[in-house]
Amino acid sequence: APLRKGGAKDELLRSTPSVLGTLPKGCCAIFDSRTLHCGTANRSEGGISRALFYLSFKNPKIGNPGNPGSIRPEMINRLTLKSLREALTELDKKGSSELLVEVAGSLH
Repeated sequence: APLRKGGAKDELLRSTPSVLGTLPKGCCAIFDSRTLHCGTANRSEGGISRALFYLSFKNPKIGNPGNPGSIRPEMINRLTLKSLREALTELDKKGSSELLVEVAGSLH
């Protein structure tokens, strides 16, 4: 049964062992989003905002994997692994990427 806000969810989070996964700037974490996961409090000095850009990919042959998607409507079908790889290569070589600038501009 899905967990809703309140009792069962809170109890599960309190009673489940947790691991803090920290990565340096520029690193990537790959995991199955069906696993229990959550963030922690922003404890940076002064509560400075942190940005996180995450990508989710699903094989088109797979139906509903059992967890809700969180993609912004304006991003649906905008990127593929190939286009992202090419954009990141362009960013690395030239210091900028047309595709990434376009995508960033659409997220306001």
